[in-house]
Amino acid sequence: MDITDLATPNGAAIDLTEPGDTIEGQLVSIGDWRDINGKFGTTVKAPFNLICDGEDRTLWVKKNSRLATVLGAAFKEAGLEKIVCGGTLKVRRIQDVPTDKGNPMHDYQAKYTPPAGAGPEIDDF
Repeated sequence: MDITDLATPNGAAIDLTEPGDTIEGQLVSIGDWRDINGKFGTTVKAPFNLICDGEDRTLWVKKNSRLATVLGAAFKEAGLEKIVCGGTLKVRRIQDVPTDKGNPMHDYQAKYTPPAGAGPEIDDF
């Protein structure tokens, strides 16, 4: 089964493949952390469900990853202690950082603008 089949809503997966790639949309919901079995073993990911240009899309975020850290910082910079859905999330892959493990680490930049009213809160991020 493809991991995009697990997301609600079932939107196409967002893949920021190159530095400079950007996605922006309304954060609709965040799914539970779940084990994803892949080619290189099991990883724990959560689906961030967005509406981008009228289409359902899913950004899969690996737990304890650089992307998760950047997203957490974006929510804190927006003045939030907990994630509030309904606002606008913008994520950009900004660079690849060399590592001693062979593959470069992808680095990201994110900004979250919370909605004017209160939305559902999600504690576990």
